[in-house]
Amino acid sequence: MKLEQITELSEIVRPMVSIRSIAFSPNNNLLASSSSDSTIKFWDVSTQKEIAQLPSNSITYGRGEVRSIAFSSNGEFLAICGDNGGLALFKASNLQLITEFVLQKRVKLNESCVAFSPCSKYLAVVGWNNCIRIIDIETKTLIQQLRVQGWLHSVAFHPNKKLLAICSGDFTRLLDFEDTSAYQLPPKKIPLNTNNLGSNSVTFSSNGKFLAIASYDDAVRVYNIDKKPPYSPYLVCPEHRGSPNALAWHPQNDLFISGDSDRFIYLWNGVSGELLAKNNSHLKQISCLEWSSDGQIFASASRDRSIKIWQIV
Repeated sequence: MKLEQITELSEIVRPMVSIRSIAFSPNNNLLASSSSDSTIKFWDVSTQKEIAQLPSNSITYGRGEVRSIAFSSNGEFLAICGDNGGLALFKASNLQLITEFVLQKRVKLNESCVAFSPCSKYLAVVGWNNCIRIIDIETKTLIQQLRVQGWLHSVAFHPNKKLLAICSGDFTRLLDFEDTSAYQLPPKKIPLNTNNLGSNSVTFSSNGKFLAIASYDDAVRVYNIDKKPPYSPYLVCPEHRGSPNALAWHPQNDLFISGDSDRFIYLWNGVSGELLAKNNSHLKQISCLEWSSDGQIFASASRDRSIKIWQIV
């Protein structure tokens, strides 16, 4: 088994531009990417051509770097967050701005990650503001704000339970909002043994059984959350040459990919922990990984100002 590169998408605008985030549309026709110059580009996956762009001065977020983009699972929305402490919501079909949420009025702080709930009704956003916020998309209101310590790097919704995973440079937490709360009640903190390690990324498997965490000790830890807590890792994948920065679980099986600061991409069996393949075609660290919804291809983004599209052969 190996990783075969299909194509490379160039986002070179000026020498200092690097890719911060990528996202496939649910129908797999588009790949969206955000760069450190605040520009969002949209690529036709079949032709590998750029077909649209949101310029940096189009809305408020353009005043700062765009760090995270996400499509809703129903294909209706596109969410963007970045350095200005705000969050923008677009209509995915025509890229028209729906609304902007002013999350930090007094101080400009980095918002590092935005995620949609599986039902496409809620948004979670985390960042350099010592808190996680959950927004009701229909009412456009903030329904939950939880204070934590440190810069939060990543947030992920469980695919079929009201669980939320968050991570920072100091900790990783698993939060249970319970099935009846609609994320409005304070969550319960579920015990999670991470050896007091910070992490860069968290992701749930598509069946909701596993949680993977990219830890600061150059390893990925996998937890079986189908069992009763407290949770300890049943797998530790330590092969990384640098700190793992990105994770993505295959949408249909037990494979996942990870990317690290030493520009390597790894393909893992998420049940056995076997390393199936690796590749170091990028020239700088991996910043983001994303599977297409059908699992046929995945995309990698790097600080080398490129996006590569891959398939497993």
